[in-house]
Amino acid sequence: MTPRSLASIDSSHDDQIMSFFNPSKVGTAIRATGWDVSEEMERLVDLARNSSGKTSIDAMKRIREIVREVAELNGMITTATATVVEADGNGKTITQSATKLVSSIQRSPNAISQDSTGTIAAIYLPSRGSTT
Repeated sequence: MTPRSLASIDSSHDDQIMSFFNPSKVGTAIRATGWDVSEEMERLVDLARNSSGKTSIDAMKRIREIVREVAELNGMITTATATVVEADGNGKTITQSATKLVSSIQRSPNAISQDSTGTIAAIYLPSRGSTT
């Protein structure tokens, strides 16, 4: 199959195609159907409760994915990374990261503090050499 040049592509349906990437048009279309998050969650919960095997587990996984996505989009989950350069000057670095719910970080009295070098150290990251 030979690729066509861009000049030969029919652009009469551009508005329809681009509507999938326009939040206003997507919102209008969803509103017109009456679909909302309550209906989506009701269907997923129904599948999780009243199906068996893989269908039920897939519905439960999807519910958790939605909850996590909403939490991430609303700044409720954060990832902190700390990089330490070895003191012997060999250029070796160690990087650790941890993902936490922001609410649990805010409740922790020592969540973020300054170490003796004056750099910000995230206390909730696992300590070097820790297996947890």
